[in-house]
Amino acid sequence: MDFIIGGMAAVCAGFFTNPLEVIKIRMQLQGELQKKNKQVIHYRNILHTSYQIIKHEGIFALQKGIVPALWVQLIMNGSRLGFYDYGLTHGFCNDYNGNPVFLKSIVISGFGGVMGHYLSNPFYLIKTHLQSESAKAIAVGYQHHYEGTWKALTNVYSKGGFRGLFRGGVAVIPRAFVASSSQLMSFVYCKEWLHQKNYFKEHPVITCFISSMIGGIAISVMTAPFDLILVRLYNQDTLTRE
Repeated sequence: MDFIIGGMAAVCAGFFTNPLEVIKIRMQLQGELQKKNKQVIHYRNILHTSYQIIKHEGIFALQKGIVPALWVQLIMNGSRLGFYDYGLTHGFCNDYNGNPVFLKSIVISGFGGVMGHYLSNPFYLIKTHLQSESAKAIAVGYQHHYEGTWKALTNVYSKGGFRGLFRGGVAVIPRAFVASSSQLMSFVYCKEWLHQKNYFKEHPVITCFISSMIGGIAISVMTAPFDLILVRLYNQDTLTRE
C-alpha cells in the first residue's frame, strides 16, 4: 500500500511540475557539443524559456511528455518512497531507540531510488525525447519527432530491443542513489530536528511542508550535474548515438 500511496502522491506533484521539467531539459540540451563562442542562445533563463516555448509552440507545449512523466513518477517514486517507508517501519533505518541511523538510511533510501529509477528508465527515456522536441526556430539537441508515448516506445524497441529501452540504465545508478538518499534523509532529519525543538508541534502540516522544501532543495543541488549528463545521454539518436 505504501508503494501505491507514494506513487499516487508523486503523480499529482508531477502534473504540476512537468512544465518545469520541459524548461529544464531545453536549457540542459542547449549548447550541447558546441564551442562556447559559437553557441546559439535560444533560452536564457526560466522565464525566457517559458516565453519562447509558448511563443513558438503554444502554451500546451509546456505539458509535453506528460504521459511518460506521470509513469516515471508512479514507478520511480512509488518504489523508492514505499521501500524507504518499509525500512523505517520495520526498523532497518533506526537504532535500538528508534532514532534514524545515518549510514543505514543512506543505504536503504539509495537502494530504493536505484530500483525505482531503473524500472522507470524506458519512460524516462521517452519523456526526455518528447520534451526535447521543439519548433525548428528554437530546437536544441537531437529531434526524435515521435507522435506519442506508445509509438515512441515501440519505435525505440524496434530499433534497439530491451537494451534500447534501458539505455542509460547503468549511468542512472549514481544519480538515483544520490537523489533518493539526499532527499529522503534531509526530509527525515529535518522533520526529526523540528520535533526535537518543539517547532510547529501543533501544526504537523507545516512541519512536513518545511521538511519537504529542504528535501527538494537537497535533491536539486545534489543531482544537477547528473541530470545534465543523463538528459544528453538519453536524447542521443537511438542508432547513431549522436
